Amino acid sequence: MKQTLLLAALLSISPLASAGVFKCETPAGFVYSEQPCAGNSRQLDFHPVKPSEPVVAPDKTMQQLEQQSAAQKKSREAMEKSAADNAAAARKSRCAAARQRLDIYQRQVRVYSQNENGERTYVDDNARAAIIENARKEAESNCDS
Repeated sequence: MKQTLLLAALLSISPLASAGVFKCETPAGFVYSEQPCAGNSRQLDFHPVKPSEPVVAPDKTMQQLEQQSAAQKKSREAMEKSAADNAAAARKSRCAAARQRLDIYQRQVRVYSQNENGERTYVDDNARAAIIENARKEAESNCDS
């Protein structure tokens, strides 16, 4: 008895399960219906879409990302250290040049420069004192001691 009722229930549900949607063309445009239209109609097939599973990064991928991150950090630190070393070397070079100019200005009895014609023009004592002071300031700003 139960089997007969179950079979009857399944048979009554089957037409509903096979019911489709029809796309009909009319002068006003397209119409969608559960019954076929007179004339030009086409049954549309709908298939359920499986929900996609969330993407989880495998442990291996996470390890690779961590290794890449560590390598990038190490590379960035090396570049920063290189830049700091280059800046220190440039400062040391400027210091040596400034001290050498100061030493020359302080030792020489007469300080001169060349004009655009290549002739020597000597600096008077007031201008010489200003040149020595500028050289001293340059040496102080570029040298640590």
